[in-house]
Amino acid sequence: MAQHADPPELVSRTPSRRQTGAGEEPVEVRRYIDAIRRARWLIASIVVLLTGVVVGVSVSLPSRYEATASIVRQVNTSGFESVDVSVVQRELATIGQLMLTFNVLDAAARKLPGESYESLYKNVESSVDPDANLVFVTAKAGDARSAARIANQVAQTFVDEQAAVEKRQLEAARANLLEEQNRLRGTTGADSQLQAIQQRLSELGVALAAAGTELGIAERATPPEERASPKPVRNGVLAVFLGLFIGVLVALGRDQLVPRVSSQRELSRLMDLPLLASIPYVNRRFGLRPKVLSGIEYETYQSLAASVRFALPPTDEPRLVLVTSALHAEGKSTVCARLGAALAQAGQRTLLVSADLRWPTLHEQVEGPLAPGLTDVLQQLERHDNPDSVRHQLESAIVPVTDQSRRGTLHFLPSGNKVSDPARLLTGPSLDSLAAALIDLDYTYILVDSAPILGIADSLSLARALHHVLFVGRLDRLTLDTIFDAREMLDRFDTEPLGMVVVGARGEASPYYLTAARPTLDES
Repeated sequence: MAQHADPPELVSRTPSRRQTGAGEEPVEVRRYIDAIRRARWLIASIVVLLTGVVVGVSVSLPSRYEATASIVRQVNTSGFESVDVSVVQRELATIGQLMLTFNVLDAAARKLPGESYESLYKNVESSVDPDANLVFVTAKAGDARSAARIANQVAQTFVDEQAAVEKRQLEAARANLLEEQNRLRGTTGADSQLQAIQQRLSELGVALAAAGTELGIAERATPPEERASPKPVRNGVLAVFLGLFIGVLVALGRDQLVPRVSSQRELSRLMDLPLLASIPYVNRRFGLRPKVLSGIEYETYQSLAASVRFALPPTDEPRLVLVTSALHAEGKSTVCARLGAALAQAGQRTLLVSADLRWPTLHEQVEGPLAPGLTDVLQQLERHDNPDSVRHQLESAIVPVTDQSRRGTLHFLPSGNKVSDPARLLTGPSLDSLAAALIDLDYTYILVDSAPILGIADSLSLARALHHVLFVGRLDRLTLDTIFDAREMLDRFDTEPLGMVVVGARGEASPYYLTAARPTLDES
């Protein structure tokens, strides 16, 4: 069994403290961005769900319209009297409060069919603009005309009520002066008092004639063209931003609760495996065929093939490499197919073997058949171990894969017909006979795509018959617990680990990659 160093201690997720006066730790911006990117579908689901609920509720609510009437308070601007601004502001605030009193709303409700004091109190608001000496009356209703009618009626009722109150006060003061005047007539020495009363009566007459002119309707309310609520579009936009905010918080919180590695170098250290290649994320633009690689992907797989050829130089016998991963959907089948194509393009005869008998996908990568294949050969070996017949059946199951290589050749062995118990088929003695038959074939490299190593014994069985293991890990899929479990499993293999390929790394842009996209496999 290959010897491995003891598991290293958990690499700190936080960078070392910078030697600054403040002693603050730098923010791991890249880690947070990666956490958000990993949870992009979760964030999108939260945004769509929240937006759908908000828009649905908004559409189902009844329409409400708002109309506003304005009342102006006239201020004496003659040069004979000074205007105290604070007094005017207090008067306007008082008017705004008096607008919603019982007397005003009850009187307005009697002139509005179907309305009452309670309904008006719920649907009428008042506000003050002290800079313009204006008081606004805003009414809400189920239709535009009703909202305008309520606002105008409440404003007019208030103006009329205030004028009536002012007239009553002036008339009461005038009646008191007349009574005092009648009492003082015929009284000796009351001439000066009578003269003052007469002067006051004249002033009250002028005030009485002008009563109610300080408050007036500045602008009547008109039926609004658009409803005030609900507003599905506005609420939907707000829900989108709120959903994004909640989704980002959930993503960052989940990243804290389930720690993950932040880079391919950290993953390589934790797995104690040399890093052979880092496959970057590449945006799939519209029209980009799945089999066509961008420049950076193409060069990365070429570098991976060169690393494999350097670590495993060609010999007289084929190099059998097991390609596996810790979990499902980490990209091991894709790496196996594209690595095989790159080796074939380099002039090496390469065979791809689909040994993931539970969930085979390698045939989709090379556009090959699913059966007959590996399971059929293994079952043939169980029935009778005839090397000639096994070799014949093996060669008949292998199909060529058209590639761009001018010198090398790429072939493919499908997984075969589905079996009910793959583990039993791979643990029998027929697997050793199959490995011996593969070695007798004229290939330089044989890449075996197997099942994940966690929770499934298939890869452990395959590893005892093969020479090397190539581990594929995807950054956004692996947690720290998964990494340590995978490393313990690799320690049980009797196979020398070749290294690891990290999928999902962040690649740096380079002008060397600015070339036309290149196909890994030719179109049939």
